[in-house]
Amino acid sequence: MTLTNLGAALREVERFDEAIDALRQAAGIYAEIGDRRNEGAALNGLGVALREARQLEESGEAHRLALHIARSTQDRHGEGVALNNLGRALRDAGRFDEAIEDHQEAIVIYQEAKDLHSEGSAFNNLGAALAAIGELEKAVEAHRRAAGLYLETGDKHGAANALTGLGIALQDTRRFDQAIEAHQQVIALYRQAGDRHNEGMALVDLGLAYQGGHQLTEAIRSLKHAIDILKSFDDQSSERMANGILRAVLKQTASSSSASTVEDRRTRGAV
Repeated sequence: MTLTNLGAALREVERFDEAIDALRQAAGIYAEIGDRRNEGAALNGLGVALREARQLEESGEAHRLALHIARSTQDRHGEGVALNNLGRALRDAGRFDEAIEDHQEAIVIYQEAKDLHSEGSAFNNLGAALAAIGELEKAVEAHRRAAGLYLETGDKHGAANALTGLGIALQDTRRFDQAIEAHQQVIALYRQAGDRHNEGMALVDLGLAYQGGHQLTEAIRSLKHAIDILKSFDDQSSERMANGILRAVLKQTASSSSASTVEDRRTRGAV
C-alpha cells in the first residue's frame, strides 16, 4: 500500500521512472500475497504512469492485466476503471476506434454503479477520442455530458477540462460564439478555484476562438492577458506559444485594416 501511494505521489511530480518502479513493486507484492483487487489497482496506477512516460504499449499491457483481474474477481467498478484507462492509452497510441469502444463500455459500467464522477471522466475521454476521428458533433455531446456530470459532483477542474474540449470541438465545427461561451466558462471556473496558470492557458484558448470568429480586438485583449499571467509563472514555453498566436492575430488585424482602406478608396473613386 505504501509503494502504491509512493508511486502515485511520484507520478504527480513527474518522476515517472521512480513511480513506475514503485508501482511495479506494489503490484508484485499484492500478487505474491494473493490480494487480487489491490493488485489490479496498482496495475492501473502503473499503466497511467507508463502512459504519462509515453511507454504506450507497456501502459496498455498493464491496463489489460488490470482488466483481466477485475473480470476474474467480478469487480465491476474495477473493470470500468481499467477500461477507461486502457482507452486513454489506446487513444494516445492512435488506436481511436478501440479507445471509443472501451470508453463506451466504461460509461455503461459507471452508470450501473451510479458513479457520476467517473462517468464524467469516461465521457470526457470519449469526447477526445471522437474528436480525433472527426466525429465532432458526437464529441460536442460527449464533452457536454462530461461537463454536466463534473459540475454535478462539484469538480471544477474536471468541468473546466471538459468545457475546454467542448470549446475546441465547437471551434472545429465553426460555431465560434458557442466556443467563446465555453471558454469563458472555463476561465470563470479556474478563477473560482484560484488556478491562475490554467486561467492563463484558458485565455489563450479564448483568444483562438475570438480569432476564428474574426473578433480580433477581443482576441488581442485575451492573448495579452494570458501572456501577463504566464509570465508570472515563468512558463516560457506557453508564453512563447501565446506570443506566436498574438503575432498572427496582429498580422491578421493589419491585413484586414489594409483591405478596408483599399475598399474605401475604391468606393470613393466610384462615387
